[in-house]
Amino acid sequence: MATLSPNAPASAAMTSVPLFGSVATAVAVSAAALPVFAAVAAVVKDPYMDEVFHVPQAVRYCHGDFASPYDPKLTTPPGLYLLTAPLLAALSAMTGQDLCTTAWLRLANGGVFLPCTMLVVAALAEAVHGRQNAAAAVQTAVAVALFPVSFFFHFLYYTDSGSTCLVLLAHLLSLRDQHLLSAAV
Repeated sequence: MATLSPNAPASAAMTSVPLFGSVATAVAVSAAALPVFAAVAAVVKDPYMDEVFHVPQAVRYCHGDFASPYDPKLTTPPGLYLLTAPLLAALSAMTGQDLCTTAWLRLANGGVFLPCTMLVVAALAEAVHGRQNAAAAVQTAVAVALFPVSFFFHFLYYTDSGSTCLVLLAHLLSLRDQHLLSAAV
């Protein structure tokens, strides 16, 4: 197969990623992380470090309260809350339980952004190094996802996991000449 140029159209770029290998690896690593999520939830029940500010704001959003003032101690835009709160609000409605808790916010954060980061890194590695290195792309994705400094934050409700994934996605889109979409991310 031909090597994909970083400037190839998005449709060609999407078919180049070893999708099954990347998705299967992302699912496997995420599943392997579930016991860590459970251990963190069992040991660290209350909001930890900056979660003291993030969790209450996210819970308000999750309960549909967008009118309360934004906590002035938060230095980030509400992107993380706007992504995870509707997910948990929908799951809460389906289960009849309030899932807008610290543990579920942490799981939603890591459960979305850990596999997302892996898939984006695999696609980035292929976009830069070409299809002939598909296995290396998946290995790079695992290495980046398990990098100790970032791996820790997948288990907390912090903006680090989401921002890492979205910055890498914006870079990937830019490499593929999808500049408007990159800017929107």
